[in-house]
Amino acid sequence: MKSKRLILIISAVALVTLASFCLSLVIGEDKTAYNFFAFDTAGTVTLYDSPDRSGKLFSNIRDTVNMLDKKLNGFSEDSSLSRLNISRRSSDKALIDIIKKSKELYERYGYTDITTGGLIYLWNISDGGKTVPDENKILSALDGVNMKNVLINGDEVTLSGDTEIELGAVAKGYVLDKLNELLIKDGIKNAVIDLGSSVLLFGEYRTFTVDIKSPFKGNETVGRLYLSQSFVSTSGGYERFTEINGKKYSHILDPETGYPVKSDLASVTVVCENGILSDFLSTSIYIMGKDKLVNSIDRLRKDGVEVIAVCENGEILVSEGIKNNFNAAEDSRKITMI
Repeated sequence: MKSKRLILIISAVALVTLASFCLSLVIGEDKTAYNFFAFDTAGTVTLYDSPDRSGKLFSNIRDTVNMLDKKLNGFSEDSSLSRLNISRRSSDKALIDIIKKSKELYERYGYTDITTGGLIYLWNISDGGKTVPDENKILSALDGVNMKNVLINGDEVTLSGDTEIELGAVAKGYVLDKLNELLIKDGIKNAVIDLGSSVLLFGEYRTFTVDIKSPFKGNETVGRLYLSQSFVSTSGGYERFTEINGKKYSHILDPETGYPVKSDLASVTVVCENGILSDFLSTSIYIMGKDKLVNSIDRLRKDGVEVIAVCENGEILVSEGIKNNFNAAEDSRKITMI
């Protein structure tokens, strides 16, 4: 990620919903904000320099987010995704588009598998599941984890076998891509769209500060990033989990074992120029763990991807391309450039 000229004076902080990071911006200008709820999280749109145009844009953003939520939310019985999982076929354009892009990303990077839907719905951790599923049910759900069971033929997607799709690992990034298109079309100069664990920083000549929250202590940060226009996504087992008989279970499931991921990474923050890519990779890197991240970082950097990963032992991994944009907190432990 190329460094841009710094033009910031820190202002009030807007806290991101899932405590992944927080944002600061330059003050002394007009701004308007709109709050909404979709994809099981609170979202915020903040516009700078364009308050007179906010009404229509907020309406368009609301309509777009609501439309995509109704299509892509697998926990909604009436969504296009839920109907696909039941009927085994769909011609919904947005649904086909996100599935196609998810398949392409899986073929390139692996790990984040949207065909783990049966497992995710079985564990139901994001919705407060309080029991460990029966082993036989987990094995049965694992039978459906196979991207080859998802076939896209023209304007139709079909599912075979017992495969069910869940899009929680990519939906927010995909939505941000669509909202980015709206901002460009409307000629907006500067904006922040916050969907909790995924954020769009919009403004080519502005520098944003992103404070990366500690996965161990919610009131602390591990450091601060200075970023120009980009997408930022964070994943980690601390974000959403359930506790069963005194043991914590992450909402991120391992597509090979059928159980919550046991990662040596506590949180992963991805910065790049594409929303669905940032969302997808933050989960993939969390699943792959430290060693595979280190081995993959050159390839990721060639794809325009920068990473900050906090290990369970407190070590912070910072990719070389973003090191000049990152200031570690004073009490941060070992910093390793990768």
